[in-house]
Amino acid sequence: LLVLGLAILCPSCLTCSEFRIDYTIQSDLSGTLCLGYRGIQSDADTPEERRAEMAEFYESEAVTMAQNEADRWGLMNHTLDLVNQAETGCDAKIKGPFRHLFLALLPFIESEDFCIRNTDQQLTVHLYPETPDSDEGDFTVSITYRGDIVSSNAHRIHPETGSHQWQGKQLGADGIRFALAVPD
Repeated sequence: LLVLGLAILCPSCLTCSEFRIDYTIQSDLSGTLCLGYRGIQSDADTPEERRAEMAEFYESEAVTMAQNEADRWGLMNHTLDLVNQAETGCDAKIKGPFRHLFLALLPFIESEDFCIRNTDQQLTVHLYPETPDSDEGDFTVSITYRGDIVSSNAHRIHPETGSHQWQGKQLGADGIRFALAVPD
């Protein structure tokens, strides 16, 4: 997972300090995904090289990176917002709708252990992303469901929004687990 969001953003040497994956899921399992990148910066050796890499990112690589990530996460009609732009860094959000949650989980499925079960009007998901090292940036996964979340092992639950949230550095052997009640 870290390779997806924290370590390599595009062909140059850019990293980010925090990666957020926010799912808003409808009862038909379609929804919206927002990928948030905080603290995008170059890890080049000199200040001049770092400024040059960020300039190239702003000019052309950001759009390519956004399209690649949108394709990878199964997003349609995505948007890219670059905020807090400076010579040496910025933050970014890629947001778009997805047709089905399975498509939006593909980056977890292709590179990590997983279990997805759809039985008896319930979708159960177990994801086991790699826990970041202490010197690496962190990631957050959040789901908000427009139905009943039957169970989860979320580190934090926001009662006002119903969102369930996991922090990468706090993940244990149980990984990310949740079960959604799915109507007929």
